[in-house]
Amino acid sequence: MLAQRIPGSPATLNSVSLSRSSALVPPDSGPLPMSPSNPAVLTSIDALLGDGQFAMAEEALSRLRRDLPVQDATVAINALLQRHADWIPALCELGQCMLQMQQHRAAFNIGSRIAQFDATDVRGIELQVIAMEYSGATPAQVLPLRRRLVLLAPDSAPNQFMLAITASRLGFYEEMHTALDAALQINPDLLLARWAKFLTPHDKFFASRDVIDRYIADWDTGCAEFAARDLEAPALRQRLEGLMLAQCNFHLAYTGIDVTSRQIALGRVLRRMAAAAFPQFDQAIRPPPLRGRKLRIGFLTATLRHHTVLKLFGGLMQRLPRDRFEVHAYALEAGSDAVTEQLHRDLDVVRTEIGALGEMAQRIRDDTCDALVYIDVGMHPRTVALSALRLAPFQAMLWGHPVTSGVGSMDAFISSALMEPADGARHYAETLMPLPGIGCWYDPAPLPLQPQQVKRVVGAPLRIVCAQNGLKLLPEQDVIFARILAAVPDAELVLLCGLQSGIEANLLRRMHPVFAAHDIDLDRRVRIIGHVDESTFLSELWQSDLVLDALSWSGGVTALETFWGDVPILTLPGEFMRSRHTAAMLTLMEIPELIANDRDDFVHRAVTLVNNADERRRIVALIAQRKHRLYRDDAVVDAFAALLEREVLQRAV
Repeated sequence: MLAQRIPGSPATLNSVSLSRSSALVPPDSGPLPMSPSNPAVLTSIDALLGDGQFAMAEEALSRLRRDLPVQDATVAINALLQRHADWIPALCELGQCMLQMQQHRAAFNIGSRIAQFDATDVRGIELQVIAMEYSGATPAQVLPLRRRLVLLAPDSAPNQFMLAITASRLGFYEEMHTALDAALQINPDLLLARWAKFLTPHDKFFASRDVIDRYIADWDTGCAEFAARDLEAPALRQRLEGLMLAQCNFHLAYTGIDVTSRQIALGRVLRRMAAAAFPQFDQAIRPPPLRGRKLRIGFLTATLRHHTVLKLFGGLMQRLPRDRFEVHAYALEAGSDAVTEQLHRDLDVVRTEIGALGEMAQRIRDDTCDALVYIDVGMHPRTVALSALRLAPFQAMLWGHPVTSGVGSMDAFISSALMEPADGARHYAETLMPLPGIGCWYDPAPLPLQPQQVKRVVGAPLRIVCAQNGLKLLPEQDVIFARILAAVPDAELVLLCGLQSGIEANLLRRMHPVFAAHDIDLDRRVRIIGHVDESTFLSELWQSDLVLDALSWSGGVTALETFWGDVPILTLPGEFMRSRHTAAMLTLMEIPELIANDRDDFVHRAVTLVNNADERRRIVALIAQRKHRLYRDDAVVDAFAALLEREVLQRAV
């Protein structure tokens, strides 16, 4: 998904210049002799305002904030506002002081006050937006203000681009592309917009395979365009960090195709960007002497808090033997919670400071880790950008986002032996290094709800559930759902797909004609449950009679949580590792009855299970007896520790 903001200070990136005529104070006149205790400059500004010399007054005000320490400037501007309470330029400068001092609520209030004085002044709206983003407001809270900014200043390419970013984070991809097109109309050289545009589809849900093919064609054209650019040109180097952080290649893998060659092609572009922007991080690193010390292992993720990827892999971090390993963790996105605090207690070093990409890279490199393990390359632009740098002698990725990084700076893809097909190695630019079993350490005990707390509603209709993110539901999935419902007229289909409000309509629009062709009343037989809290999700999940896996990208954490509730999942493993998670779990539990051979077999098995309560009860009992094999697998931790030691020692020779 698109990043929250492009690199640098949002105040710098989003603010428009104050309205000024040419400076009437000579630029070489030096700093004004002013301080809060010397009101000379304030008297001068008073006089300029009294004479109607507004441009000169604004210039003096600007120099005041520029030349004084921010605390002194704040005192001085407040003094001005005691006499000129409705002077918007002074409010704007005070708002910038508040942002600089991280007084976000005060900055927001100042922006609101400006808007009260003049609802058409973009500076007030900008102060509110920036303050909200700095203080962690949701995209849904920010989007109305971003839209208003574009209405007030439609010719601002940065405003259009930032609207695109915010809209994309809510899944409004059509609005995102409209804003990107507007930005490029204003500034055809806005590479940020070109980069984001080719990497993102026009809709969150692909309407047809033809739409997917068009997206892939646009992707190929966009990637080739950047590959042909002179990315090493000095004039472009200052813009490369912004490009690397504007967007990551998240959506391509959801098309169901083999993405390996395209990931590698984009990886070459990213490596060129990284080498040009940060040449200091482009050289191989030799580890410091290993004798007499523990190995230092760093873990990187955008979400070092309660999140799917830490459910899967947090245990690997926390359970590495402390007599052999020193463990560091790096958050690449702002935000912390109880999980973050627990990691602070469990690990040796946890870094949550967010800064410019080069600063963060230097901080990581200065820690001299023997190995860096990226938990989820591809989920956030900063993980992708850092993965293109060389920050440790051995760099590997786990399967938090289970496709190859494509960058030559990543040495290994650490996978699951049971999830990989026989020819799995050809799907990675990295060396494939599988761990035993399902390749993770998952503990269901901390879940906020446990299966025994969920009671099935007496007399409820048979419930078939698909609990996968709506992004995984490709057009070919619709006919599978329709065929199953046509054969079991007493069942309902629940799509527990975590959609943001307002996005479901796009998915339903695609599904309606397919269901109608099978004489299925979609509005009566299908229920969509959007974005809900974790307890509600689990409650809905564990009341299922049968769960259907997505065809091209199967469940990971969702499958583990489904089995924890003794609920059967029917799956169809595909060509790639990302479609084989559930099948691996069923293989480990020795329940082949839930692994289909093809789509027709998938439909047949689903109908049979829904119609045969005795068979469902038999399989539920097998899951209850054998599910322990999926959880808290210390053999995975042991194999992971051995892998790290082997790879680090090899590079130390």
